[in-house]
Amino acid sequence: MEIKREKSEEANERCWVAVILGIFAIVYALLVASHLSIAYIDFGDGNYLYISTRLADGLVLYRDILSPQPPFHLYLGAVLVWIGRALGSALYTVRVFSILLHLGTMLVMYMVGRRVIGNRAGGVVTAAIYLLLPIGFWWSLGYESELLEILFLMLSFLCFIEAGGLQLASRPEAAGKKMAVAGVLAVCAIFTNMTAVPYVGFSALWLLVRRRRLVLWYLVPIAGLSIVGIAVLELLSGGNYLGNVFFNQVATFPKRAISGQSVVAYAIGKIMREGKDVLFWEGPYIVLALLGLIGFMRRGLVAQASQPVFNNQRVREYIGWYGLFSMLSIVFVSKGATMEYIFTLGEPFVALFAAYFVIEFTRRTYRATDQTDGGTSQPAEEKIDVAGDTSRVVSLIGAGLLVLVCAVIGIAFIRVTLLQKNYEQDAQGVRQIVSYIEKHSKPGDPILAPPYYAFISKRRLYEEYSELFIWTIKYKNEVIVEKRPGEGVRKAESIANALAGKQIPIVVLDLNQTGRIPPIRDAIERFYKPLLEKPIHTLNTPIQLYIPKL
Repeated sequence: MEIKREKSEEANERCWVAVILGIFAIVYALLVASHLSIAYIDFGDGNYLYISTRLADGLVLYRDILSPQPPFHLYLGAVLVWIGRALGSALYTVRVFSILLHLGTMLVMYMVGRRVIGNRAGGVVTAAIYLLLPIGFWWSLGYESELLEILFLMLSFLCFIEAGGLQLASRPEAAGKKMAVAGVLAVCAIFTNMTAVPYVGFSALWLLVRRRRLVLWYLVPIAGLSIVGIAVLELLSGGNYLGNVFFNQVATFPKRAISGQSVVAYAIGKIMREGKDVLFWEGPYIVLALLGLIGFMRRGLVAQASQPVFNNQRVREYIGWYGLFSMLSIVFVSKGATMEYIFTLGEPFVALFAAYFVIEFTRRTYRATDQTDGGTSQPAEEKIDVAGDTSRVVSLIGAGLLVLVCAVIGIAFIRVTLLQKNYEQDAQGVRQIVSYIEKHSKPGDPILAPPYYAFISKRRLYEEYSELFIWTIKYKNEVIVEKRPGEGVRKAESIANALAGKQIPIVVLDLNQTGRIPPIRDAIERFYKPLLEKPIHTLNTPIQLYIPKL
């Protein structure tokens, strides 16, 4: 009877967790879906949508179109565009996928929270906080590579801690297989975004120090699949893969001759600026997470699905240091085109350790009330502990208020996001520009524009000029620093020649980037006329439209 009762309680608990997570998912999905539009969310989103569309058209990645990112995210985008075309809308197909991807990551965060904190309540609170984090909410609305990378990294992390927690003496093969799966998922993360490399390297280093018997199980799949993947991609791209993914990333660190600062000074200044934004929007959550991390490192428990809760000092050490390392993802803003959104890589652990703090706070209050006897000498089972019951209610209210206070600024940011006030351009502004493009060009015509406008108007970019920042930096490096013409100068001159020949029917000019490349700027001034009396100011840059002079 006791076993049946325990099974019934277990089933009821699972049912309640499913209901709660289902409510989270429905509220999030309805909230986001009700605000979907053609608005221009972010340059990266528009860039990846355009590249994915051109891959669906048959272009070869890295050979025919430049991208600094590994291929998983872009090939997946091409598949989504292909499906979207069949369904009648590539944009909304991708947007619905982004919703599902974020909800899938929420479920993974529930599993991580349950194992690390040690109970289902911990998983639920982790999932809830993850959905509330404002930068992640904002960034998850677009088609960004970090979202898929985070999913792979957290799945790898989950397998990693489960393998590390197994007793190697009694279950070496089970631990090895689980660690191999972690390695395969780590490779998937690396081939989605190169920012995964430091986290994979950290995990490998920890194994070398703490779990040497598992290190080959982890590294062999990573090394083998990486070598095969690079070889295949080099072959398919005509030898352009490594140059795109590695050297174009390095090129985004502005040199002193361009920025007027050393790389170190530039990086520190940018980390400070972007870090202040992160602290403003998510500071309360981060404070809770750091308090939770300290408590976890001192006395945290790790749960595993196939075992009761166990206390593994080494695994706890890995979780703590890996979590702290992930929350330092803000240092990636030192790259030229990277902004505060990169902190999304650290958000899973902000959610995890903030949840740990909330659960531990509540648990300790319960324990304190259980240890009081209300000042009477009655047997424990006969006491009516009104004070204790009240304290439990107060502790739950306190924990809820703690999360609510943390959420206030974040919720305000989410509201601003849904109102499109921190988008690059709202839906009305996009429609205005698209109307000009449609008036002065035909579908498939080559235009010069930020890639989102080409994607949404079903045009193509002249010479696939989509990575505006990278092409601008390439040009400046070749002219100012290296003083030797290269790919960037050739691209700029080719576009300038096309403009001189009036081969481009309309130009949507980003005045802060493409508009500052002298050959392109001069050709537009000589052979094109503006359509607008004054530029349109989007979130980050002014835009002017031009058509050929008669």
